[in-house]
Amino acid sequence: VRALGSKLPSTWLEGAFPAPADCRIALTPLGEAVAAAWREISANWPGVEALDLQVMPEHLHGIIRVVTPQQHPLGQIVGSFKARATGKAKALAEALGSKLPSTVRGCLPPSLLAGESLWAEGFNDSILWTDERRARATHYLKTNPYRLAIKRLFPDLFKVSRDLEVDLGEGRVGHFSAIGNHFLLEVPVLA
Repeated sequence: VRALGSKLPSTWLEGAFPAPADCRIALTPLGEAVAAAWREISANWPGVEALDLQVMPEHLHGIIRVVTPQQHPLGQIVGSFKARATGKAKALAEALGSKLPSTVRGCLPPSLLAGESLWAEGFNDSILWTDERRARATHYLKTNPYRLAIKRLFPDLFKVSRDLEVDLGEGRVGHFSAIGNHFLLEVPVLA
């Protein structure tokens, strides 16, 4: 917006975005099963605390605190959570069986319906060494539904280009991968 300067009225963004506190993810029974498995981490792994969790439509973010040294690597703890969540999800799918309306059944991951894991292989992790980093990670996790709402409200602002051609001036052209407001590259002064 700064790049466009006075071309935009000052009220352009008023009311355009939801308030972060208004953006929440309503968990389905499958989401509830995953959250329940998350809450069981501490009981299954003494010395490990399952802290914050944000279940999203196609992924999740969670913060685990290792209080006492563990004999097993973090990957084994995460793998055990994934297995428990998959087991709960399979039990849910079996319990509901043919009672599931096709609209709900269509929302279940095909891998789960085929008896496979609910999860992709691997996970991403970061060590949060300080209280400040933990606070930032918690804030990111809790505001993830807000970012999803913004992406859904304004999909063009998050358009992915794999080969965006950009005039670099003086007869030079660059090729870039980019996500976002490509029209801002046309503005004379970028901020």
